[in-house]
Amino acid sequence: MVEVTVTPQSSLADRPVKVQVRGLSPSQPVTLRALLTDEHGERFQARAFFRADEAGEVDPERHAALGGSYAGVWPMGLFWFLQPDTLFRRLVKRDVAGSPFLVLLEVFDGFQVVTRPQDQ
Repeated sequence: MVEVTVTPQSSLADRPVKVQVRGLSPSQPVTLRALLTDEHGERFQARAFFRADEAGEVDPERHAALGGSYAGVWPMGLFWFLQPDTLFRRLVKRDVAGSPFLVLLEVFDGFQVVTRPQDQ
């Protein structure tokens, strides 16, 4: 069973978050995707393609993304490279005290440019 761990589960925007995926097959190609819907209902997302290590794990802090929204080792890449689904939208947080952004992290089997729920 594949497990995604995020530590800490809640964080300020300028604090690092560690993302780890376990339970994959060795060398399995996967896509990690981050989704966020802002206060205006605009959706932002980033994706990165990885190949699991020999232990069946992916850790963006240690493993290089092979492509997607970014390439290389970027521990916070899934958050830093969020892009709007609608052109010319900006990610802005107006209510900084009342409601945090909720970021959904998903793992898909293979390198998925277009992701469907059944691929998850």
